[in-house]
Amino acid sequence: LFEAIAPITFTPDNWNVAQNVLVTPVDDNRVTGTRTGTIIQKVVSDDPAFNNLAIKNASVSVLDNDTANIIVTVSDGNTQVREASQTDKFTIALSSQPASDVKIEFLTTSPISSLVPVIFTPKNWSEPQTINVVAVNDGISQGSIREKTPIRLSVTTNDASYNGFKLNHIPVDIADVAGVTVTKTSLQVGEGERPN
Repeated sequence: LFEAIAPITFTPDNWNVAQNVLVTPVDDNRVTGTRTGTIIQKVVSDDPAFNNLAIKNASVSVLDNDTANIIVTVSDGNTQVREASQTDKFTIALSSQPASDVKIEFLTTSPISSLVPVIFTPKNWSEPQTINVVAVNDGISQGSIREKTPIRLSVTTNDASYNGFKLNHIPVDIADVAGVTVTKTSLQVGEGERPN
């Protein structure tokens, strides 16, 4: 709970000068809430009057500086893809070390391809994971209208701080495949005739 605390020494010259004891909590990257620790104090001296003198222990409250958060970062502030060609990506990261694995799953609908779930462990939690978004050609022409489809996220874990964590949907802007369909490659007509 605490880093090692340096001892203090009173001498016959400074015995009446108060000394500060520096207490530094360990920054553990885990969400633990406020905790209380006890510092056990002991007196050691060549003077029999002070050696092993009874002294009260110190109770210290440690405030936590960690919060459980899942950070989604969208490239360029907007996820845009084009069917069968242009892809995009976003990253996911945790803000604190979980007590157990955190699994994030993605629910997609056509034309966005299925996305593989990501798992953060107590060891790799600090490494952001990148998710690539791909849209397949659904064969349905929307012309110049850009389709908008959300990616929904769900979180599963035994860590109480992250379990059931609610995440906003990620909107995806999908452009249709541009193309021209040619049904005939050759045509022969006579003068004064109308082509069929």
